[in-house]
Amino acid sequence: MNRAASSFRLEQALHFWEDLCFLLWCWVRISLRLSRAVPGLPLRGAIINAPQFRQHLLGLITGSSSLRTEDFGPTEESPEYANKIGSMAVLPLLLARWTTDSRRIYRMSEDLQLTLRATTIRGLRWSDASLPFESFSIALQRPIVSERGSWDNILFARHHLEGYPGRLYAILLLPSGLATNEFIREQDKRRMQVQVANKDLSGYNKSLERVMRTAKNYYAMVSYIGDGPDDPLISGSMQSGVGAASPLADQLGVPAEWNQVGRESPELDEATRYVIGLGLYLRSLPPGSPHRSDWEPHEPYSLDSTAITDPAQGCLVQSAQVLTVEERELLARLNFEQVNAEHGSELRELGVHFRGGCWRRRPGFGNDPAAPRCVHVRWSIVNAHRLADGSLPQGLKFVLKLRENEE
Repeated sequence: MNRAASSFRLEQALHFWEDLCFLLWCWVRISLRLSRAVPGLPLRGAIINAPQFRQHLLGLITGSSSLRTEDFGPTEESPEYANKIGSMAVLPLLLARWTTDSRRIYRMSEDLQLTLRATTIRGLRWSDASLPFESFSIALQRPIVSERGSWDNILFARHHLEGYPGRLYAILLLPSGLATNEFIREQDKRRMQVQVANKDLSGYNKSLERVMRTAKNYYAMVSYIGDGPDDPLISGSMQSGVGAASPLADQLGVPAEWNQVGRESPELDEATRYVIGLGLYLRSLPPGSPHRSDWEPHEPYSLDSTAITDPAQGCLVQSAQVLTVEERELLARLNFEQVNAEHGSELRELGVHFRGGCWRRRPGFGNDPAAPRCVHVRWSIVNAHRLADGSLPQGLKFVLKLRENEE
C-alpha cells in the first residue's frame, strides 16, 4: 500500500461510518414519522451527531475542542446502535484517540510483514511491549485474508472502559473493500431526507436499495487487549466483548456465525502480531537506521478542507533481513490454521519442520523473568536441505492463537 492509499483507508472508513449513521437516522426518523417505535435506538448520540464529527476531529487537531465520547460513541441508552453497525461503532472514538495521540501511519515493507507474521508473541508480557505511540495506524502491504474478508489497515488506539484496572487498547481491522466503495452522494442524502419528511416509504425504500447495492464489501473486526497490575501475558489479555463484526448485518445477509468474533480469531491474532512486533522491531533498530524512514507529511487526500488525515505523518519501516524470492513465497504460502485439540503444541514438528520466529531476552538474562524480551529470533526451516525445491515440510501447521494456556 502506497503513502496515499495508507491514509485514504482512514478517510474511507470515516466516510463509511458517516453513511451508516445517516442510514440509521433515516430508518429511525421514518419509523417515528409512521408511529413505529424503534426500541433501543433513540435519536441521540452518534446517530444525530455524526455530521459534526469531522469538525470535532479538526478541533482536536488545533486544540479548539476536547474529546466528547458520549456524543459520538455507543451509549447505554442506544444499545441497538452498536448492534446495527457492528465494529464500526467504535471507529470515531479510536480516530479521536489517534488524532490526539499521534496521527501516525506506519507502512511496513512486505518482507517485514511476512517476518512478523511468522514470529510468535507467545511468552511476551506487557512489560516486554514497546509501543511507539499510544495510538497509531499500520498500513499492510499484504492484506490479512480469510473466508470472512480482506483487511489492509490496522487502527490501534487507547480505549476507555470505566473501572478497567490498567491500559486498554482496541485493534480495529479496516476492510480492503473500502477502496471500491461508492459513498452516498449528497444529492441522494437530500432526496432521502425529503422522502423521510414526507413519509414517502416507497420512494425511501427505492433510494435505500440503490445506496445499499455496493455495501456488501465491508466487514470490520475489533478486539480489545489490555495490561493490568499483574503484568499479564499479551497473548492472554484479549478482553471479552468483541462486538458484531458486520455493519447492518441483517440487511446484508451476513452469516450469523460471523456476527460474533470469538477470542480465537486468526485475523485478529495476526493483527496483534503486527502491532506488538512492530514496536519491538522499532526498538531493536539502532539510531539512524536506514530501515526506518523519517516522518513524511501526508499527501492530501483531496482538496476537501475537512479531510482529517491531511495532518497525518507516515513512516516506512523495512526489514533488516531481506528475504529471498523463495523465502518470500514460502512465508506467503504458509497455512495458518488451528491444530486439532489432540496436538497440544503451537508447532507440529516433523523431521523437516518450520520453526517460527520469537522474541527472547538479551544474552545473559535468559533466566531473569523481569528482563524484557526484545531480541528477535528469526524463523527458519530446520533441515531444509532435505526438501525438494519449492516444497514445504509435510504436515506443516502453524497456529495463530491469541489466548494460550501458559503459566
